[in-house]
Amino acid sequence: MKMWRYLWLAIRLWNVQRLQAILSASGIAIGVAGFVVVIAMSQGAREELARITDLLGTSTLVIRSTNDERSLTLAQLERLQHLLGPQLLAAAPLARQWAAIGAGALRDRTRIVATSADYRKIHNLSMRQGRFLSALDMHRQQRVCVLGPGVAEKLFPAGNAAGATLYIGQELYRVVGVLSGSHLSGKSLDAYGLPQLEQAILVPLTTFANRPAETIDFEQMLVKMARDDLILPALPVLQRFLGKQHFEEDSLELIIPLERLQRKRHWQRTLEYLLFGISAIVLGIGTAGMANVMLVSVNTRRREIGLRRALGATRKHILQQFMAEGLVLAAAGGIAGTALGWALGRLLQVSFDMAIRFDVAGSAAALLIALLAGVLSSAYPARKAANTRPVDALRQP
Repeated sequence: MKMWRYLWLAIRLWNVQRLQAILSASGIAIGVAGFVVVIAMSQGAREELARITDLLGTSTLVIRSTNDERSLTLAQLERLQHLLGPQLLAAAPLARQWAAIGAGALRDRTRIVATSADYRKIHNLSMRQGRFLSALDMHRQQRVCVLGPGVAEKLFPAGNAAGATLYIGQELYRVVGVLSGSHLSGKSLDAYGLPQLEQAILVPLTTFANRPAETIDFEQMLVKMARDDLILPALPVLQRFLGKQHFEEDSLELIIPLERLQRKRHWQRTLEYLLFGISAIVLGIGTAGMANVMLVSVNTRRREIGLRRALGATRKHILQQFMAEGLVLAAAGGIAGTALGWALGRLLQVSFDMAIRFDVAGSAAALLIALLAGVLSSAYPARKAANTRPVDALRQP
């Protein structure tokens, strides 16, 4: 008899003994669900780390005002550039505000990011169309803007954004460029002190503030050092320069996005180890429970085994039959566990703002773990059934 026929017979058997099948597969399902979540968390964390590193490199820090007042100024930024000199790769101001926008008959409301030309260096931005903001735009207070790819597609679906005009509030701006969206999409970057650029419009800070440069203030300053090893030495310099009392009073905050991401990753890795340990224990218990069910099944079906052997079934046939029954239970538990793992992963993603990434390879690995558990739990019972002597089995009352 072909192996697939044994599988069909096993499905019919467990369809009759549903409660026994559900109890046997539940331990496998819970264990597999834990493995699915752990794999998805690990993949999500790696992608998030790669994405933040791609956006910022590894030598960027953010100085952010923690109150409603904008306490950073362009004069401070210029003095900081002179102070750090060649150790500083780029420094950019950042102010964010929601505003009504319009292009033709289309109207919307989106986030405006007011900054300078150095912002492109800090974020490693690439352009799909046109150019980025320039120092001349800042100096002359030009009414120009750069669109995030999501905004560009919404306002200019035909793809002719560069050179077009749009209204931001009551002012008319000319679009000089569109950002490439290859590495901008995804979850919000607010946790790292960064705006989401996919749905944003970037404008020169001096233009958007519409005030003399010496009176312009803003809430964030992005600083990118020339090398990674310069970040820690620069921290006390920045605190003294901006006023150490502001940081002690929590009116200013220093954020190192990569460090914050690494702390989050450390916490997430601890949770992964915990889930992995619990899943391994539950899977081990589930495997033992399933082996027990298979042994009970062998003991209660000794006459069936003896009759089959008397009619010509070989040990191999009996072995295949009971292995197939175990694999069907394991596969059912694996499929249920994968679905449960996806649901738990989404819950963690929403509840704890965790990076979760599901893929086919991770789900396939979880199913293979379930099938391996099925093989381990069925091997001894199937061997015991195959070694049953037909005469002794038929004599059993």
